[in-house]
Formats: sequence, structure tokens, C-alpha cells
Amino acid sequence: MTKEELTPQQKYWLKYYSKNSEKIKKRSKLTYRNKKKENCTKNVIVLKGLRYREGFTKKEMAEKLNISINEYIKIENGSIQFDENLTEQLADILNTHKRMFE
Repeated sequence: MTKEELTPQQKYWLKYYSKNSEKIKKRSKLTYRNKKKENCTKNVIVLKGLRYREGFTKKEMAEKLNISINEYIKIENGSIQFDENLTEQLADILNTHKRMFE
């Protein structure tokens, strides 16, 4: 795919990440030190982004998942691993496909 074939949104993110790549790398090294957390980093970023896109608060997400807000915060922090059931529920709530969390 060439740069001309990218959508405006893809162009924006490409520009953002290329401009801020050093900051992002540095922040990710400080935040996610062990391998277990590195594996769930993508899921956490996707989850937060989709939640912001849909306009849900953490409290609303917890209510929709029928869990406590503390449990939801642990999910967003990467302390709780994503399982098949959780990914299906999140995909339904956030109007996306469960493959987004794989």
C-alpha cells in the first residue's frame, strides 16, 4: 500500500506515530516492564480507543459488562487478561469485531 492509497485517518495516525515514536517507545518502556503486560498492551490500547470513540465512561463500561468499576479498571490497566468471553462482550458493546482484541 502506498502513501497515496491511505485513508485520511490512516495518514493522520502515520504522521502522529512517526512524529511521536520516540515518546511512545520511551513511555511504553516505563509503563510495561514485564512480558505479560507487553502482550496485553495492544488490547488495552484498542479497548481505550474504542471506548473513547463510543463515548463511554469507565463506569458505564463496567455496568454494561456487569462487573465492578475496579475490575474494569484492572482490565484497562492490563492486570486482567482478555479471555474469549470478555472479548465477545467488549466487541458487542463497542460495535466492533472480536478480532480487534486478538
